[in-house]
Amino acid sequence: MGYVLTNLGLYKQYSDDPRIRNGVVVAARDRSSIRFSTQAAYWDGNWHLLPDPLPDTERSVARNINSNLTQIVGHYSLKGSSTKSRAAIWSKISEAWQVTTLPLPQEYSISIAIGNSDSGSIICGSGHPNNKAEEPLIWSVDKNSQWTPDLLPFPNTRGYAIGEDNLTGDVVGNIIELSVWRAVRWIKSGTDWHYELLDTSSMGEGGPEKISSDVNCVCEGVCAGAIRVGDGNSKAVIWNINGSIQDLRVGDHTEAHGYRNGTVTGTDSSSGVWKGFAWDETKQIQDIHPPGWDWSFPNDVDHDGTIVGVMGMGIPRDANAEKQIYILTPDQSFDGIR
Repeated sequence: MGYVLTNLGLYKQYSDDPRIRNGVVVAARDRSSIRFSTQAAYWDGNWHLLPDPLPDTERSVARNINSNLTQIVGHYSLKGSSTKSRAAIWSKISEAWQVTTLPLPQEYSISIAIGNSDSGSIICGSGHPNNKAEEPLIWSVDKNSQWTPDLLPFPNTRGYAIGEDNLTGDVVGNIIELSVWRAVRWIKSGTDWHYELLDTSSMGEGGPEKISSDVNCVCEGVCAGAIRVGDGNSKAVIWNINGSIQDLRVGDHTEAHGYRNGTVTGTDSSSGVWKGFAWDETKQIQDIHPPGWDWSFPNDVDHDGTIVGVMGMGIPRDANAEKQIYILTPDQSFDGIR
C-alpha cells in the first residue's frame, strides 16, 4: 500500500502534536514572527483559526477533537506569561466556535487539556498547584454545561491524563512511581477513581523499578506507547484490550504514538533523527517517512488510515527549524509515498 502526501503548510514556531479525527486536523498556526506565538486552528481542506479566549492571548494550541467534530480542547497563554497556560475548550454551537476557559482547582495556577471523550463529557489533562509539578486532572460536565475539575489519584509525584478510552470509559495517562514514568489506566468505581499500572511484566528483568513506560494514545481499548528497561533504549508497544502488552518488534529507539482500527503510527530514531513508521495487525512494518525531509513525526491516525504528523528540516526540537504539518492518505494502487 502507498500513501499520497499532502503538505498542510508551514509550522515554523512550534510543534505541538497535530491530531486527526474524521478528516479534520487540529493543531495551531503561526500568529506572528514572535517565537512560539500561535493560534489554535483546525483543517478540513482549509485552515480555520479558532477564537482567542482573551484579547491578550499570545499562544493557543488545539490538542484534540471529538468524533462528532463539535468539541476541541487545548490550552492558551497570555502575553507576558507564556509559561502559565490555561486549559480551554472550543464548542461548536450553531456553526460558530465558542471558547471557554476550564476552571482550576483551588491553589492551582496552570492547566492544559490534552484529550477529550467522544461524548464530549470528559476532558483529560493536567494542572500545576502553585510551585509544584504537574498532576493528573479531568474535567466533567454536568447537565447545566458547567465543568468541574477533579484530581485523579496518583503517588504524589507527577502525572497527567491523556484521554478517555472510548470503549471502556477508563482514563489513561502517565505517572511517576518508584522514580520512573509508568503508563496507567484510571478506572471509575461509583464516584471514585483508582489506577492500575499498565502491564510490563513480560518486557524485562529486574522488577518494575527498572522498567519505565509511557502511553501516548488510547482508542478502542488499545493503548499505544513505549517501554524502557533499565538504561536501555525505548521499544514501541501496544497494550491490548485484555491488558496484555505486545512488543511491535520494530527495533530499539522506537515509540508508538497513534492507534486506530489496527494501525499504529510511530517513530524510529535509531538513525539519530525521527523517521515515521506504520505497523498493522498483520505485523507488517512500513516506512512512512516523507522523501526529501530530514525527519518526520507521525502523531495520529484516522479511522480510514489517514496519518497526520509533522515533518521538518534540521534539528527537530529547534524552534527555528522549518516544520510542516502533513497528512498521508492511503492508496492501494501503488507502493511508497507520492
